[in-house]
Amino acid sequence: MTLLEGLLLGALLGGMLLTWRMRRKLLKLLNRLNRAQKEAHIGNWEWEITTNALWWSDEIYRIFGLDVGDQNPTYERFLSFVHPHDVQKVQDAVAHALENQTHYEVVHRIVLFDGSERWVRESGNALYDKHAKPLKMQGTVQ
Repeated sequence: MTLLEGLLLGALLGGMLLTWRMRRKLLKLLNRLNRAQKEAHIGNWEWEITTNALWWSDEIYRIFGLDVGDQNPTYERFLSFVHPHDVQKVQDAVAHALENQTHYEVVHRIVLFDGSERWVRESGNALYDKHAKPLKMQGTVQ
């Protein structure tokens, strides 16, 4: 093995070790965040407006009475959980926040699969492109 090959191999192995350590550290942080959200009964979400893809943290699934990862969330799927008398209120709050580039906040009911109702508080903000077109919203549910 040449000196150059040895240096390259050392750099590669060092990078792999660093990547492994970073991955381990990130997994620890993720586990801590999940435990904190479960204890506080608060979850976070992110909605990619342009693709309509919605991501939920594990706790949001629990708040909505679902098994973690059970549903493929979309904005429409989320609205299907909102109590029928509160759907317009939620849609208006989202539209107002997006149109006025303001904070999103709404308290509303959700209806679980077993028919029971829960009150939730949602809060969030949108991110915009340079032309003020909304790209995504991020927030919390509790």
